[in-house]
Parts: sequence; structure tokens; C-alpha cells
Amino acid sequence: MKITNNIIKEIKQNIHSTVKDKKKLQKLIDSYFPGGKAYGARNPEVRKIAKKYLKELKKDKKILLKVSKELWKDGHIEPRIIASIFIGSIIYEKESIVLIKKWVPTLDNWANADLLMGETKRYWIEHSKETLVYSKKLIKSKNPWDRRFGLIILIFPIRRHKITKKQATDIANRLKDDREKYVRKGYIWLMDQISKS
Repeated sequence: MKITNNIIKEIKQNIHSTVKDKKKLQKLIDSYFPGGKAYGARNPEVRKIAKKYLKELKKDKKILLKVSKELWKDGHIEPRIIASIFIGSIIYEKESIVLIKKWVPTLDNWANADLLMGETKRYWIEHSKETLVYSKKLIKSKNPWDRRFGLIILIFPIRRHKITKKQATDIANRLKDDREKYVRKGYIWLMDQISKS
């Protein structure tokens, strides 16, 4: 646990060292995804930090999983970006998908929902039958971020023709008139991909 804590501490120090104008960035975050917490680091810098640590951490998947769990728990956008990148790198490990499914109910903004989906897209593409089942479950949730995630995990499977237009449309149409803005935006995004496939 000491090793894990040291790595997390280092990662957070790295995040903080890149922050230039926290107030300005927080205003941007508040306008784009209300409720999102951020330290104020820019996305390219955060991705560099993830890349730097991933090379070493991939050698020990248990530590990588522990670090990912703790970074996600932090709740700020930057550690969650890194956690998503880490978990996406070992997406074929059984523990990874279990962890992702634990994270989904804790999503609190569209940015983290979309990022988690994007970093784990290989799983949703290659396990399209399971993706459909999981999507149908999520779109019934009271949590709007679950519902958005339930829609957007179909985007890459539809692009790669792993699921049919009808399958995706049937699910999407259930949320066509959702009361939540970001769920409706997820619906529009998915329908756009369906029309292009």
C-alpha cells in the first residue's frame, strides 16, 4: 500500500506542478461541465503524466489497478483522466471491466463519462453482445450519467459494425425525449453515428 500511496502522491504533485491559471480553468470547467471538479491542469499535460507512469506501472497490474482505483476516488477530472488511461491499457483483464462498472455510477459530468468510454472502447467493440445488455441496463437508471454512458458505449461498436443500426436505434429511442440535456446530447451523438454507419 505504501508503494501505491507514494505513486499517487507523485502523480498528484505532477498534476499540481503543471497548473498555471486555476481560476480561469475552473470557470471554463463550470461552464462546460457543471459539477466537475478540477485542479486546473491542461489535458495534454495530464496525458503526458499518464504516459510517463504507465510504462512502469504496466509491469505490475495489481499496483496499476490499485493506483487507478485511488485516482478515480479523488473525484477531480485530472486524476480520473489518468485512471481512465491506465484502466484502458489493461482493458482485457477481468478486474478492469469490474472496476469500470463500479466507476460508472460515480460519474458526475459528461467529460469523465465520454473519456472513460473512449479509453475503454476496445472492450465495448469486442464484447458487443455484453455491451448491448449493459447499455439496456444503464439507460433505465435514475442517474443521468449512467444513461448517457449507456448510449455512448454503443458509438464504437456501431462504427465498427459490431452491432446493427436497429439494435442501436431501439436503445437510443428510449431516451429520445430524456429530461436531461446531456443525455439528449448523448442521444444526438449516437444517432449521428448510426446515420453514418
